[in-house]
Amino acid sequence: MKVLKHRGRGAFVFKRAFAVLCSLLMIISMAASAHADGGEAAPVVRVGYYDIVLMDIQMPNMDGYEAARWIRKMKDPGKAEIPIVAVTANAFEEDKRIALETGMNGHLAKPYDIPEITQTLISILSKQQDK
Repeated sequence: MKVLKHRGRGAFVFKRAFAVLCSLLMIISMAASAHADGGEAAPVVRVGYYDIVLMDIQMPNMDGYEAARWIRKMKDPGKAEIPIVAVTANAFEEDKRIALETGMNGHLAKPYDIPEITQTLISILSKQQDK
């Protein structure tokens, strides 16, 4: 498995996806912060720094697509360009297309496939690291 030299700040994960994803993040040496409401996404990203956002699509008050749009509109380019990965039960090609059109960098469908999640995170974080 490739070891990442990430910034060490970790990932922003929504609570609906928290348990499994946090276990995986620990394997690749990342900490995680969890939030349950899509309306918390932009304010939390604005005040903290994360290496990646794992965004549940179906959340109360604001869905993951809208939360991703908010993040992408931030004035600080470092925060607006944070990698965002959709985490959803919707596994159709249409769902992947919508996630990418919304400005997300990837799409992970439930049930979780640990090797796929690991490869997706390593791929996205490696690209970010190379910037």
